[in-house]
Amino acid sequence: MAALSRYDLSKFSDDMLALLEDADTTDESVIECLKQALGCNELEIYDRLEYLAKLVREYKAKEVAFKSEADHFKARQG
Repeated sequence: MAALSRYDLSKFSDDMLALLEDADTTDESVIECLKQALGCNELEIYDRLEYLAKLVREYKAKEVAFKSEADHFKARQG
């Protein structure tokens, strides 16, 4: 299965929750299947958020390093 976009993941979660809350959904095997699908979806969302958090930390570290280097060159120039 191809990776889903954040929008697709969110829509998938909403659709799964709507099916679980549907009063006509009484078959236990269907409910269990939907719960498993939703759980897998939550893991994919968590993994993507974790990856994005790592990227943010990496870019913040680069920002600090670049600012320090720029300050060093400004000091040498002046």
